[in-house]
Amino acid sequence: MTIAALPGNVRLRAFQLGLQSTWGTPVIATRRVPWTFTPGFDLHWTFPTADTGTLDRAQNPYRLASDVDGQTAGPLAFNDTPGMWSALLKGGITASGGGADKTWGPYNPASTSQDPFDIYTAEWGDDTTDQYQLSEGVINRAVLEYPEDLGPVMATLDWYFGNVVGPGSGFTRQALAVDYVPNWVYAADTSLYIDSTAGAIESTQLVNTLHGATLTIDNALDKKRFINGSNTRFQLAGYGRGARMISLALTNAKS
Repeated sequence: MTIAALPGNVRLRAFQLGLQSTWGTPVIATRRVPWTFTPGFDLHWTFPTADTGTLDRAQNPYRLASDVDGQTAGPLAFNDTPGMWSALLKGGITASGGGADKTWGPYNPASTSQDPFDIYTAEWGDDTTDQYQLSEGVINRAVLEYPEDLGPVMATLDWYFGNVVGPGSGFTRQALAVDYVPNWVYAADTSLYIDSTAGAIESTQLVNTLHGATLTIDNALDKKRFINGSNTRFQLAGYGRGARMISLALTNAKS
């Protein structure tokens, strides 16, 4: 006899994104990215500590503001970088060029003003109804590791989301496929330039010295919540930019 395979296969988990145009209105995901997603949903259900005259919890818990976070990790491909940079640094960037060969950027984040955000809807789940839809997603922190084995850059991205729906409630995860022949961002193709003035960038290359590197961008985003008396009261209302910190750690030859 034949039997059906048990559902819930880890290999059938998928994480995919769609560019969202309106806060509070999730969209259909249009791109599946080859990253592992680790969710961190906390709706902060809290039990009262009142003197109820019982040894057991006698009152229902109450809600607090939700924290819907998550982390993606995996090798970085060039076609996945526009979404990463727009969710991390600056939204509203349009592509130039025609056909499949498009150029995105430059992503020059403002320092004395606040750039707009690009927000994303994410879908994540496996081959069961244990699937989630997360909306208003931005990247709070990114760590890009350039390995000494010269392989693809490994991207670890910490996401903030405004809301989560699920599991398996009110939406259907789209049947998408990853890019089977990705053009990876290789550490082997990276060059290091160090110049004393911004106008001279990419004029002084250091050759045969860089073994590995780690680039960290921390936005220190502020989650905005307001007392507005609505049925979305536990969801985020927006983000504020914080004191951005950018650090670059290099592993160089002694010379």
